[in-house]
Amino acid sequence: MPRTPEQIYSELLVLRRQGGDREAMGELYALYAPRLIRYASRLLGDPEQGAEAAQEAWLSIVAGIGSLADPARFPGWAYRLVSNRCADHIRRAQRDRRHLPRAAASRPGADGPEARDDPDEVDDLRRAIRGLDDEHRVVVELFYLDALGVAEIGRALGVPAGTVKSRLFNARRRLRAALEGDSL
Repeated sequence: MPRTPEQIYSELLVLRRQGGDREAMGELYALYAPRLIRYASRLLGDPEQGAEAAQEAWLSIVAGIGSLADPARFPGWAYRLVSNRCADHIRRAQRDRRHLPRAAASRPGADGPEARDDPDEVDDLRRAIRGLDDEHRVVVELFYLDALGVAEIGRALGVPAGTVKSRLFNARRRLRAALEGDSL
């Protein structure tokens, strides 16, 4: 598959940074930060937490970019780091929830899915995507919203490309059924 000019530019920036060019990191940040923040916000369901998780991931990106052997793998590697930071946020939130008094944890509308399921706010497709389980929703978002390839998604999620393809196939089938009103 031919590389896009953006992919080539991204690889060049990684190589420049690895060669000591400090400005290249700023250019990489400008290129990838908005999409990594959107990705983290979707995973966490909260723009503020998403921005925080993405910023934490950038610390790891800056620290580890020198050891990235293949600059073409930067997007998948960066998304993987963001996924890991989001997982850390989710674990912390679950741990914190266990320590909340029961009354506060069971308060209606307190950061639960019902707080995000405002039918006036989203169209049928977005509701259908949100209805997918996490494994399928994440691959759909990375493939369609972030325009990552199957191999990059596999690297980002730590699964083989065949697993990504299978999840995409099943997600499309489930989305079609949900949009047509069928049940699987």
